Amino acid sequence: MQQAQSIFGPIYGLDAACLENTLDVYFGDHEAFALGSLSCHVMYLPGHTRLWHWEGRLYC
Repeated sequence: MQQAQSIFGPIYGLDAACLENTLDVYFGDHEAFALGSLSCHVMYLPGHTRLWHWEGRLYC
């Protein structure tokens, strides 16, 4: 994750300090979690960014 942050942070004008400790949870394949009142489910796609199924839509 730090490698991705170091590449994309400067592209979006974000300094390294604001990206420290930004992720505190890593989800496993088929894991479910709540985002407010929404129910989300993790789908692992080998070779791709992980996507979340949320209210009938996929997000990454």
